[in-house]
Amino acid sequence: MSDYAALAHLLKRRAGLDLSGYRPEQMERRLQGALQRMGLRSVAELVARAHHDPEVLRELVDRLTINVSEFFRNPELFEVLRERVLPELRGRFGALRVWSAGCSHGAEAYSVAMLLAEQDPMGLWSVVGTDIDRTALARAEAGRYREEDVRHVSASRRQRFLQRDGDGWLVQPSLRARVRFRRHDLLTEPFGGPWQLILCRNVVIYFTEEAKRILYRKFAEALQPGGYLFVGAAEQVTSARELGFEPAYPFFYRKVATAPWNAAPRNS
Repeated sequence: MSDYAALAHLLKRRAGLDLSGYRPEQMERRLQGALQRMGLRSVAELVARAHHDPEVLRELVDRLTINVSEFFRNPELFEVLRERVLPELRGRFGALRVWSAGCSHGAEAYSVAMLLAEQDPMGLWSVVGTDIDRTALARAEAGRYREEDVRHVSASRRQRFLQRDGDGWLVQPSLRARVRFRRHDLLTEPFGGPWQLILCRNVVIYFTEEAKRILYRKFAEALQPGGYLFVGAAEQVTSARELGFEPAYPFFYRKVATAPWNAAPRNS
């Protein structure tokens, strides 16, 4: 067994992280960076250390998983969400279930929750954020962010939804109560549903083409007809119409009523 294969086996068995769906060149770059930052000379040394030291294993998972996020990333796209998509969804469904898939430290989930709280403060909506990284999820649940994380949050939103906490910002308890976080592996676990809005932004770009095809089909199956998939500004859903999507706005895909997977999956 090669050193990389031994590492992949260890991560899958001990941390539930399956590297097979990630682009090898992406993982290689991150692995080399992890070795350098951890002061180790080889993958074999890393495997040996991770076998016996849970802290080394935890740090490795943190460095291999993708944790880049900020509030209202690509603000112009969140304006489309605010002005067009959310009013359409609220008019069509009333109650909304929103999933931020691959949510990292939760900034995206809180961003959409801010928009929903502005439009429908007492409405029947909920936001769920999921990620494979437990450390990122712990930060999401704490709701504390750096100044650079909130650079796209307007002054009025900061006043309403955030509070100063030393040199950072803390999400107000009233908003944190509307957002739930849990661990989830996009590559191996069911998607549940039906969801009316799924955000999966700047996540699948790190996956293989085969993994992308599987994920987009599963997103289509998990969405209620008329619901939306919101992807990153560098992403495109290939064969969208074959999956039952129609491009509605740039980076927003609506599931059509005649999609081949109209049977709603059971809630999870």
